[in-house]
Amino acid sequence: MRQRILPEIGRWQKQNLRLAIYGIGTYTQVLLGTLPMLMPLVQCFIDRRASGVYLGRPCIQPEAVHPSDIDVIIYSSKSWEAEMYRNLGHLTSIEHVLIYGTLPANLKNTHSVPAQNIRSLSEDIEALHPGGQDQSRRNRKRI
Repeated sequence: MRQRILPEIGRWQKQNLRLAIYGIGTYTQVLLGTLPMLMPLVQCFIDRRASGVYLGRPCIQPEAVHPSDIDVIIYSSKSWEAEMYRNLGHLTSIEHVLIYGTLPANLKNTHSVPAQNIRSLSEDIEALHPGGQDQSRRNRKRI
């Protein structure tokens, strides 16, 4: 995760790009805890369970996403990343950043992280929430 996103932050800052993070669960907490410099770029969060405000930013449903408002979407869910992307991948003017999975190479505005980086995020989550990740997953509504 760090290796994939950290090099992009400077470009996003320089270009004044507007970021949205899709997902408001544990992975997003770890993402922002690991890379706090992302937060000033975040315009909103996206989640099916949208409920007004999350971490001081609007939280909207996927159907409300419009390319004129967002330049980059970071998908922040290991289990639901592919489904999340299916919801918004048709918005081709937006840069889609996948942390865990990979998509066909012909999707040039989509980035993904090599599989070796998944382990480090899982370890970060386990350190923050020992044994709690699986339990919280069972208790959440699905995207």
